[in-house]
Amino acid sequence: MEFNTTTTSPKVADTDFQTLGGLAHSLQTIALATIVFAVCVSLPKLKHQAQLSRLPTLGGSGSADEKRKGFLQSAKDLYSSGYKKFKDGIWLTTTSDGEKSVVIPMSLLPELKKLGDNVLSFPKAVERSMEVKYTNLELGAVDMLPHTIKSDLTPALARLNPVICQEVDAAVRHYLPLATTGPKSTSTANLLIL
Repeated sequence: MEFNTTTTSPKVADTDFQTLGGLAHSLQTIALATIVFAVCVSLPKLKHQAQLSRLPTLGGSGSADEKRKGFLQSAKDLYSSGYKKFKDGIWLTTTSDGEKSVVIPMSLLPELKKLGDNVLSFPKAVERSMEVKYTNLELGAVDMLPHTIKSDLTPALARLNPVICQEVDAAVRHYLPLATTGPKSTSTANLLIL
């Protein structure tokens, strides 16, 4: 009777070690690829932020919330002082929704008209202002809006202003009536007219 004293466990251990080594190499490759991807994604955003930080800012100092409150309190004064301070220059302000907005002088408008839709997109601006991602509005005809405004609305604005004013007055009276009783029955509101 012969007994086999050799075992196959060293071959199994070698195989496990090779598998772990291959797994470690794969994890390193995945980690490196993830870092490269993160850098590629964040680099344009960082470059954009660096370019915006070079612009002069108007609207006070402090947190973004303080700047937003300053804009809400005196937007007209803010724009007037900005146009006086930065004549024919570009400047930055924080808007009512807390986002940074670049204000440009009228002299640069012809240059803006030359930009493509990938840089300055009217449909994207409408989608953003209408909060399409939350409201799920169908904006199929949004491409026609610039043409409609230029060709139909602008020439007819003098004729339409009185009608629009009457409609707004009627809507305010209907949906926001004055209180007739109580301590706020004689309340008034200060409106900003631009």
